[in-house]
Amino acid sequence: FEDRYEEAEAHLAYAFAHCRTTSRSNKRAILEFLLPVRLRSGRFPHPKLLEKHGLASMLPLVQAVKVGDLRTFNSELKRHQRALVKKGTFLLLEQSKILVYRNLFKKVFLVNEKQTQVKLQLFERALQCLGEPTDLAEVECVVANLIYRGYVKGYISHQKAVLVVSKKDPFPTAAVMKR
Repeated sequence: FEDRYEEAEAHLAYAFAHCRTTSRSNKRAILEFLLPVRLRSGRFPHPKLLEKHGLASMLPLVQAVKVGDLRTFNSELKRHQRALVKKGTFLLLEQSKILVYRNLFKKVFLVNEKQTQVKLQLFERALQCLGEPTDLAEVECVVANLIYRGYVKGYISHQKAVLVVSKKDPFPTAAVMKR
């Protein structure tokens, strides 16, 4: 892919759309590369599409990204690691982990009644509930990366250990889609 994901997606989508419907193995092969590229940018395939092309085993991974379930994401990535490394898509799928964090932290924000100030400790607890050993410094690092990439609009108040988010669209979907 050489970090040219938009171009790769366009070519793969074209290939998939123009592949004969009778060429099921070719369609599946294309999907095996198209899925990680689209997942990386927050575009989720319909479950029936994956089932139709024999990729139902990827559904838990896709769902984990969608709902912010870090535990399932990590375990599914590990479970499929050998096959994904062999295909050359493991690292690409691993890049989706930042979206898992974004979606998990968005849930924490929503549960916190959309308060514009969210204690970093709440994110830490959410990660710990998912069995992720973490500390406040690691949480702050993840949040800083989310802000830097544009997945979260806000800033970190180090003094108060708080994420201060924008009142308008604090977790922009467009930022995810353009990547």
